[in-house]
Amino acid sequence: MIGEWILRGVEVLVGAFFLGFGIANARSSGAIIESLETRGLPVARLLFWAGVANQSIAGLLLMIGYQAAWAAAALIPFTLIAPIIFHHFWSMQGEARFLNRIIFICDYTCVTGALLLIAAADPEAWTFLAFNG
Repeated sequence: MIGEWILRGVEVLVGAFFLGFGIANARSSGAIIESLETRGLPVARLLFWAGVANQSIAGLLLMIGYQAAWAAAALIPFTLIAPIIFHHFWSMQGEARFLNRIIFICDYTCVTGALLLIAAADPEAWTFLAFNG
């Protein structure tokens, strides 16, 4: 019983994190799309809005507890790729390097949370997590 409450709390917190950043990114769309175009990403606008939709919809699904394992799985590719594009601390100096390294680590920590949500939801439903010995 307590484990279910903890799992539910994690779903809400992780979901709120992604939904909040989806909304924040949408509000800063112009600057972010311009940054993507400057980096030479093809179809930058489409990729940006797909990312915002992914963050927002999957975050909301996690928050309401609907298809949480699938929602968490949908967030993993985005959360692995976005920090490499935006928070490449290894090419920065000083305060920017420090800040972007923290953001990079936080994003990858969210991937860990998503993987744990998948495992906790129903490991038997996920063949790559269902070890048969």
